[in-house]
Amino acid sequence: MGLTRRELFVGPAAAVLAGGLGASCGGALRRGRTALVAAGPPRPVPCGVDAVNVGSFEALTGTFAKYLRVYHGPHWPLPASLDDPPAVRHYLRGGRRVVISFSPPRDRPETENMGRFGAWCASAARAGFAPHIRATVYHEPVHKVTSGPEFIRRYTAYQQVAFSYGIPFGVIHNAWPFAHGTARMADWMPPAARWDYLGIDVYAGDDPRGTWFDPVDTIAPFTAWAAARGRPYGICEIGVDQRLYGTAAAAAAARNWLGRFTALDGGCRWLCYFDYGPWSLKRNAAALVPAYRSLHHRLQAR
Repeated sequence: MGLTRRELFVGPAAAVLAGGLGASCGGALRRGRTALVAAGPPRPVPCGVDAVNVGSFEALTGTFAKYLRVYHGPHWPLPASLDDPPAVRHYLRGGRRVVISFSPPRDRPETENMGRFGAWCASAARAGFAPHIRATVYHEPVHKVTSGPEFIRRYTAYQQVAFSYGIPFGVIHNAWPFAHGTARMADWMPPAARWDYLGIDVYAGDDPRGTWFDPVDTIAPFTAWAAARGRPYGICEIGVDQRLYGTAAAAAAARNWLGRFTALDGGCRWLCYFDYGPWSLKRNAAALVPAYRSLHHRLQAR
């Protein structure tokens, strides 16, 4: 299942797929950024979706996506402004928050990649949108970089540029390899001073304990990691593959799985549904749209 989704991020589909935070301690505070307590009692959680399908998603669910996930495809040069692909200025102007994943092209010099990324950060800062952006590089790095230390080395170079422009920067991990014991948090997380948030992608079936195993329990190692370091987290991708439920009982289990996200604690700052391919709510409307509507309203009303 994870491989299927990862394959989406290496071709043309990747180029169009789109998408209160705690800041880094120490230097972040000296630069005037606001540090928030990561954990605590439940708080309202704004919801969203991948930006490529935002119009149909909102029409289907009757909700407003406050957060949009935006994916930069590795076959494109890194954007040098908010108007370069994948353009995000219009989302930000519309009052939405953007969680954007950059994929530095391997066929371009790193000096060029870093220069363009710096120009993009400067564009965001000049427009006054830096506080409304959550950025990362090498989204789900276990699937993209050969080792944890190599990822941390590459990540840190971009994080320092984003930091200098006041753009919150963090790490987004897929739960599957960690739940299956093929990756360890200690190997794949930079020091706490190098990330402002921890992003989590989790899908029905990611946990080896069962297809419909409680997702809040599946992601507990991530949420605990963030809380122990005084950082918030965001749920960047959730989804249910329509192929997982072909019976009434399975559909009920899928609805229950989605509803479990109402148990997220006060460290959560946003939640986005991955509305694409077999995870699309258009394909799962009868089973999941009511469940998503309920989740959306309960998270924002608490």
